[in-house]
Amino acid sequence: MPTSIRPCGHNVVVQPVTLKTETDSGIILVTEGSQKEKLEMAGRMLGVLVAVGPQAWWAHSVALEQEYEPWAHVGDTVFYSRHAGKFMFDPISKKEMYVLHDEDILAVLPPQDEWELDVLDLTK
Repeated sequence: MPTSIRPCGHNVVVQPVTLKTETDSGIILVTEGSQKEKLEMAGRMLGVLVAVGPQAWWAHSVALEQEYEPWAHVGDTVFYSRHAGKFMFDPISKKEMYVLHDEDILAVLPPQDEWELDVLDLTK
Protein backbone atom coordinates (compact mmCIF):
# COMPACT_ATOMS: atom_id res chain seq x y z
CA MET A 1 0.00 0.00 0.00
CA PRO A 2 2.52 2.63 -1.05
CA THR A 3 1.55 6.25 -0.88
CA SER A 4 2.78 9.31 -2.71
CA ILE A 5 2.51 11.33 0.52
CA ARG A 6 5.88 11.76 2.25
CA PRO A 7 5.47 13.00 5.82
CA CYS A 8 7.87 15.62 7.15
CA GLY A 9 9.46 15.81 10.59
CA HIS A 10 7.72 13.87 13.34
CA ASN A 11 4.67 13.05 11.24
CA VAL A 12 3.38 9.69 10.04
CA VAL A 13 0.76 8.76 7.42
CA VAL A 14 -2.06 6.37 8.32
CA GLN A 15 -4.62 4.86 5.96
CA PRO A 16 -7.91 4.28 7.84
CA VAL A 17 -9.20 0.72 8.10
CA THR A 18 -12.69 0.12 6.78
CA LEU A 19 -14.61 -2.23 9.06
CA LYS A 20 -17.14 -4.49 7.37
CA THR A 21 -20.83 -3.88 7.94
CA GLU A 22 -21.82 -6.78 5.70
CA THR A 23 -20.49 -10.34 5.35
CA ASP A 24 -19.19 -11.73 2.06
CA SER A 25 -22.47 -13.62 1.65
CA GLY A 26 -24.50 -10.41 2.05
CA ILE A 27 -25.66 -10.59 5.67
CA ILE A 28 -25.90 -7.07 7.11
CA LEU A 29 -24.07 -6.93 10.44
CA VAL A 30 -25.14 -3.45 11.54
CA THR A 31 -28.60 -2.10 10.88
CA GLU A 32 -29.45 0.61 13.42
CA GLY A 33 -28.28 4.18 12.84
CA SER A 34 -26.58 4.59 16.23
CA GLN A 35 -24.81 1.23 15.87
CA LYS A 36 -23.55 2.20 12.44
CA GLU A 37 -22.28 5.54 13.77
CA LYS A 38 -20.34 3.80 16.57
CA LEU A 39 -18.80 1.37 14.12
CA GLU A 40 -17.77 4.20 11.80
CA MET A 41 -16.30 6.10 14.78
CA ALA A 42 -14.23 3.04 15.77
CA GLY A 43 -13.10 2.66 12.17
CA ARG A 44 -11.85 6.24 12.08
CA MET A 45 -9.45 5.41 14.89
CA LEU A 46 -7.92 2.32 13.27
CA GLY A 47 -5.48 2.50 10.41
CA VAL A 48 -2.46 1.02 8.70
CA LEU A 49 0.80 2.95 9.01
CA VAL A 50 1.92 3.60 5.43
CA ALA A 51 4.73 6.17 5.79
CA VAL A 52 6.97 7.55 8.54
CA GLY A 53 8.67 10.94 8.63
CA PRO A 54 12.45 11.18 9.01
CA GLN A 55 12.30 12.41 12.61
CA ALA A 56 9.41 10.26 13.89
CA TRP A 57 10.25 8.92 17.34
CA TRP A 58 13.55 10.85 17.25
CA ALA A 59 12.59 13.20 20.12
CA HIS A 60 12.34 10.22 22.47
CA SER A 61 15.88 9.13 21.62
CA VAL A 62 17.17 12.62 22.36
CA ALA A 63 15.23 12.90 25.64
CA LEU A 64 16.44 9.50 26.87
CA GLU A 65 19.98 10.05 25.50
CA GLN A 66 19.92 6.58 23.98
CA GLU A 67 18.65 4.80 20.89
CA TYR A 68 14.88 4.49 21.13
CA GLU A 69 13.00 1.74 19.31
CA PRO A 70 10.01 3.04 17.31
CA TRP A 71 6.74 1.67 18.66
CA ALA A 72 5.18 1.30 15.19
CA HIS A 73 6.52 0.34 11.79
CA VAL A 74 5.19 0.69 8.24
CA GLY A 75 2.53 -1.96 7.70
CA ASP A 76 1.38 -2.09 11.34
CA THR A 77 -2.28 -1.64 12.18
CA VAL A 78 -2.47 1.16 14.71
CA PHE A 79 -5.03 2.80 17.00
CA TYR A 80 -4.76 6.59 17.00
CA SER A 81 -6.41 9.54 18.71
CA ARG A 82 -9.90 10.21 17.38
CA HIS A 83 -9.41 13.89 16.56
CA ALA A 84 -5.74 13.64 15.68
CA GLY A 85 -4.17 14.54 12.40
CA LYS A 86 -5.25 16.08 9.15
CA PHE A 87 -7.21 14.41 6.39
CA MET A 88 -5.50 14.10 3.01
CA PHE A 89 -6.45 12.47 -0.24
CA ASP A 90 -3.60 10.60 -1.93
CA PRO A 91 -3.76 11.55 -5.62
CA ILE A 92 -1.84 8.44 -6.73
CA SER A 93 -3.60 5.64 -4.80
CA LYS A 94 -6.92 7.58 -4.69
CA LYS A 95 -7.34 6.71 -1.00
CA GLU A 96 -7.97 8.81 2.06
CA MET A 97 -5.08 9.20 4.47
CA TYR A 98 -4.42 10.97 7.73
CA VAL A 99 -1.18 12.73 8.59
CA LEU A 100 -0.59 12.40 12.35
CA HIS A 101 2.10 13.35 14.81
CA ASP A 102 4.06 10.26 15.91
CA GLU A 103 2.74 10.64 19.48
CA ASP A 104 -0.88 10.38 18.26
CA ILE A 105 -0.38 6.64 17.75
CA LEU A 106 -1.74 5.13 20.95
CA ALA A 107 -1.36 1.39 20.34
CA VAL A 108 -0.25 -1.19 17.80
CA LEU A 109 -2.73 -3.97 17.07
CA PRO A 110 -1.93 -7.51 15.95
CA PRO A 111 -2.09 -8.16 12.18
CA GLN A 112 -5.67 -8.04 10.88
CA ASP A 113 -5.71 -11.70 9.88
CA GLU A 114 -5.36 -12.56 13.60
CA TRP A 115 -8.34 -10.43 14.68
CA GLU A 116 -11.30 -12.09 16.25
CA LEU A 117 -13.28 -8.90 15.95
CA ASP A 118 -17.03 -9.12 16.28
CA VAL A 119 -18.29 -5.85 14.88
CA LEU A 120 -21.50 -6.19 16.86
CA ASP A 121 -19.48 -5.96 20.09
CA LEU A 122 -18.23 -2.53 18.99
CA THR A 123 -21.76 -1.22 18.76
CA LYS A 124 -22.86 -1.81 22.37
